[in-house]
Amino acid sequence: MGQIRGFLKYKWQEVEHRPVEERIRDFSELDLPLTPDEIHQQAARCMDCGIPFCHGAGCPLNNSIPDINDLIYKGRWRQACQMLHSTDNFPEITGRVCPALCEAACTLSINDEPVLIKHIEYQIVERGFEEGWIKPLPAEHKTGKRVAIVGSGPAGLGCFSDRGLRYRAGQPPAGHFSRSDVGPGPLPPGPAVGCAGCASRSTGRIRPCPGPGYDG
Repeated sequence: MGQIRGFLKYKWQEVEHRPVEERIRDFSELDLPLTPDEIHQQAARCMDCGIPFCHGAGCPLNNSIPDINDLIYKGRWRQACQMLHSTDNFPEITGRVCPALCEAACTLSINDEPVLIKHIEYQIVERGFEEGWIKPLPAEHKTGKRVAIVGSGPAGLGCFSDRGLRYRAGQPPAGHFSRSDVGPGPLPPGPAVGCAGCASRSTGRIRPCPGPGYDG
């Protein structure tokens, strides 16, 4: 949770978008990010609801949303980034294109606007990249075995990342193969509006990852 009575003190703040006449000409970001102070206020709205439906029923990944919001409220951004990555392999994708089922399940949405969960997640991962907190985690040892993962979309990269995590715990490494000349990354800029940010961030996450077993 955030502030005990934060949901009474602060109102939901809408995330503004770039003008339509601008964004129809490119595949850049659509949203205009809130300031850190505004994010702090929005995280403060997370209430001590007892049963966090956002986490248990709303989020398919079971992100620890109340705990993450609490860390942001307390200014502990790096810890929030680490907690987010404990359940979400690619928050740079979910923070942009997820339909935000967590917000629909938010207890506060019963009689008010929900906590701004999706945009908080987006801000966390963007700050993680900017601060250098998000880095490839190479394996400490190799088993000599390989597993091939074909495809460079979100599912393939999620599987690749999962195999990499298991490899670091001593399981076989992952080999990831992509037909595209662009290299690994979900949706090269162009196929879907707003996904250029996803592609650039996730490609940056995977490209310097020879440790987990990427072969191109």
